[in-house]
Amino acid sequence: MIKVLLAAALATVPAAPPAPSDQQATALSTSQIRVIWQDNSSNETGFEVSDGVATWTVGANTTRFVNSLLASKAYKCYRVRAYNLVGKSAWTPYTCATTL
Repeated sequence: MIKVLLAAALATVPAAPPAPSDQQATALSTSQIRVIWQDNSSNETGFEVSDGVATWTVGANTTRFVNSLLASKAYKCYRVRAYNLVGKSAWTPYTCATTL
């Protein structure tokens, strides 16, 4: 009986979300880069997008982020991870783009 209760309790323990995938960065203009990704999680609170210096957060089920007010010809690289109250996923590899 104790084993059954323990197994049931462990089966319902929340987990950190899996990492997003397939991220891409695309220049939209001389001052904007859009980052998109595949949401592989059903339990995230949101996503963190980082360029290695700054980190931005977007809400659950979001699959895009636009970095604005960049300089023309700015080369920027971004990575993304999911998070919830339990923890954070691994970062995606960096993906890069240059504003127009």
